[in-house]
Amino acid sequence: MAIACAIAMCPASAVLFDAAGLFLIPISEELGISITVLSSATTVAMAAIALSMPVLSKIYAKYESKKLMTLAVTFVVLSLAIKALASSVVLFYIATVLQGIAFGITYNLAPVILTNKWFKKKAGTVLSLIALVGTPVCMVFTSLGGWFIDNHGWRACLWMFAAVTVVLCIPCLLLIKNKPEDMGLLPYGYESEGEKEGETKVALKGLPISKAVKSLAFWAMGLAVDMMAIANTFSGYLASYVQDMGYSITVSGFVSTALLEGGMASKLFIGPMLDKKPSSATCAVLLCGLVSVLALIVLGKAGVAVIIISAALFGVSYDGMNVCFAQVVREMFGDLDYEAIFADSVVFISVFGALVWTIFGVFVDLFGFASAPYVSIICFVLCIAMLLLAVKDAQKKKSEWEEK
Repeated sequence: MAIACAIAMCPASAVLFDAAGLFLIPISEELGISITVLSSATTVAMAAIALSMPVLSKIYAKYESKKLMTLAVTFVVLSLAIKALASSVVLFYIATVLQGIAFGITYNLAPVILTNKWFKKKAGTVLSLIALVGTPVCMVFTSLGGWFIDNHGWRACLWMFAAVTVVLCIPCLLLIKNKPEDMGLLPYGYESEGEKEGETKVALKGLPISKAVKSLAFWAMGLAVDMMAIANTFSGYLASYVQDMGYSITVSGFVSTALLEGGMASKLFIGPMLDKKPSSATCAVLLCGLVSVLALIVLGKAGVAVIIISAALFGVSYDGMNVCFAQVVREMFGDLDYEAIFADSVVFISVFGALVWTIFGVFVDLFGFASAPYVSIICFVLCIAMLLLAVKDAQKKKSEWEEK
């Protein structure tokens, strides 16, 4: 189930974020559309994610994950076909909205909710492994994408992405099960906690969502999530940033791949760290992102090797965002209303993420791609400060529900 989920979530992430930077300059030059207008398409997609998350989290409680993920994969393929045929910016917007909804289903919700249902213990490690398995799949898109655009054009690349999505996802969707009870099993960790053999439900502990959303911890965590989302938006401009420095699209494709490789390597230590202390693991991830962007600014023109190393380090932060904060939510508020609280936190990411893509686009048009890293640095610093504030406040309330 975990491996199937990992592969099925990749196409939406790859086409909306990981490989998106490869297309900005070629599309802008061919169709005469500004970077700001193209970036605003992602703003619309993030708004779609923000609006759909509360609804999707409720739908997940009623319908099988397989059905929703199948719909999401269909949206990805359809959106790629629309973009490949598009000559109007309106069609790009429509296609990107479809990708945003698909991303919300397969990337934001499916791994976290399915893991929470299947694993009562080691959830952080499992989420990291899901991301670890998925990263090489995303590399297929970034590595092939740069070469395909250079040799066959961006429209042919989009058709290639659609074909790869179909081939990868159909077998995986057949393997996904909504919960272990569907197969006569219990979630991993039940027996280790002393539950009676044959039980299928456990009394969950945690802060009710009615109290959680009124707490300082929830809002400070929400702002931390926002800042991390904004800081990591630079990943979508990294390929274009490298092109702007004078390197070829092929090189920028390998830089995008290095970003994913950094994220993949980080899974070897992030998972165990998340199982012990999610907030500390998240701070470490954020520091990796901060250091990587500083290195790009100071040493970026020293050569391709420096850029690739910095991109790999940035990948630790970029790839850890969804995994880390999902476990921080669990650490602070418990299991009782975990899924609902997490879905609300995703709304924070989507709303600010929607705004920042337009902000980044405006900055790039006005000041060039060199301005983007500075926005990322400011947001990393603010994110660390808000996270520490949230954890401190959550500790005060944790004793209330842990004793029940």
